[in-house]
Amino acid sequence: APIRKLTVDLIKTYRTINEVYYKKKQPSEKSVDSTRKGRTEEWDDDNHDYRIRPGERWMDRYEIDSLIGKGFGQVVKAYDLECREWVAIKIIKNKRAFYQQALIEKRLLELLNGKDREG
Repeated sequence: APIRKLTVDLIKTYRTINEVYYKKKQPSEKSVDSTRKGRTEEWDDDNHDYRIRPGERWMDRYEIDSLIGKGFGQVVKAYDLECREWVAIKIIKNKRAFYQQALIEKRLLELLNGKDREG
């Protein structure tokens, strides 16, 4: 399947992207207001990223291992207890613009999977 083939070296790809992204990024000197609208103190950090908790289980299926990469969102390495394999899970920032972009990305991936002749 094309999508599966594209993700063979996913962890390596995200690590490389992460390194390039942070080399270019300059630290911000602006103070961050921790009371921003839409931010949940318990779950999100000051940058609207989910607080990763190794060992946490999602949907009684995925056990979170570690953070792989960070940039416009985050990618975590997790173990799929149902399929018994390691997977990468993308987590978008808790901001409306990122949510809208994720919906577009989801539709695009569904379209590509629908055109996949290998199933």
